Amino acid sequence: QFGKGEDMDRYPRQLEKDSELLKEVGVDHIFAPSSDLMYGKNHVTFVEPMGFGETNEGKSRPGFFRGVATVVTKLFNIVQPTNAYFGQKDAVQCVLIRRIVEDLDMDVNVKIMDTVRESDGL
Repeated sequence: QFGKGEDMDRYPRQLEKDSELLKEVGVDHIFAPSSDLMYGKNHVTFVEPMGFGETNEGKSRPGFFRGVATVVTKLFNIVQPTNAYFGQKDAVQCVLIRRIVEDLDMDVNVKIMDTVRESDGL
């Protein structure tokens, strides 16, 4: 979902801490593929949603929704979840994901949840 000039390597990751927190609530498996696994050097196929580039976020981040659509489609195809949960603060992304599931006939229940923030805003 990262566009040109957006440094994916600086995106905050805390897999070990997240894994421990998830284990505490009963999560048995975590799928956390590397970007190289998801997008090899010969990757040429993308999901291109129409109209989302005209939103404020789409205008300020060209290609962002193509990235979101592609990675979510890939993850749904690989994992084949029954349910997928997304925070409602990303309203346009939630609309996009519901459209992908509907338009591509995916057997996934998309659940939009309240976004919960820590006291520091994360």
